[in-house]
Amino acid sequence: MNNDPQRRSSVALVNSLEYRFACCIVTHAMRQIDRRYRHPFAVSTTPYFTDGIREVLKEYYYRLRGQIRRDYNAIFSENEKSPANYKILFLAVTNTYLSYGYEHRRFLILCTAITVYAQCMYKDTYREALKISTEHIFDCLWAIRNLSETQDFNKHWKYLDDYCNKNGQHNSENQAWRMNR
Repeated sequence: MNNDPQRRSSVALVNSLEYRFACCIVTHAMRQIDRRYRHPFAVSTTPYFTDGIREVLKEYYYRLRGQIRRDYNAIFSENEKSPANYKILFLAVTNTYLSYGYEHRRFLILCTAITVYAQCMYKDTYREALKISTEHIFDCLWAIRNLSETQDFNKHWKYLDDYCNKNGQHNSENQAWRMNR
């Protein structure tokens, strides 16, 4: 039996609600392009990945994926498509996000950007992209948990779900996008 404290803490993190939520986000995004996709990790569902959150992520995905893919192609028209550069991109996106204060909208857009980049990398045969995108979403969630005024996970997700239910289908940004597509 391995009593390494670092191993135990990494197992605890992988079993955390934040990690399971991050897995659900990546799985949801991948299922937009392949309905048969299953996450490679043994992940039980989380009650925090609600229909409201799922719907708002889907709206952002369909609205922003074209621009995010163009950004990806522009970045890698000048840089080699390599695991090191993919990791640098994920790190840059995550660090940019973490430099701002937390907002539900910004968090949902970040999740969308990370998952669309992961889809592009996955299509470019970088199979680790999904695992790395899950880890970066998890890092943002963990930072939120540790930097927020309340560290109560249940309250945070209740607020996120309330935000999605109030603003998802009805916010002016999504309505304007639907009218123009």
